[in-house]
Amino acid sequence: MRLQAALLPPHDVQTDLAAVAASVPGSGEQLTLVPAHLLQLRLANFGEVSLGDAASVRSALQREIAQWPTMSFRFRGGAAPSSP
Repeated sequence: MRLQAALLPPHDVQTDLAAVAASVPGSGEQLTLVPAHLLQLRLANFGEVSLGDAASVRSALQREIAQWPTMSFRFRGGAAPSSP
C-alpha cells in the first residue's frame, strides 16, 4: 500500500479553491483541474508500506497532529502557464 500524509482543508475551503482555480484565464484549456473534494496539501510520501506499518504511522501522526495549534492558510494569486 502506498502511504501519504496530507492536510485536507474543510469542504467549503476546497470548494472555494476549486472555484478560484477554475476562474484563472486559460485554466480550462491548459490545466487539468482537480475536483474540489480531492484538493489537499501533501506533506509526505512514505512509499510502499505494509498494512500494519500504515496503521502504526497513522496512529502516531494522529497523536502528534492533535497537539498542533489550529492552522490557517492563505492563497494569493495564480496564473495558468503560457503555451509553448
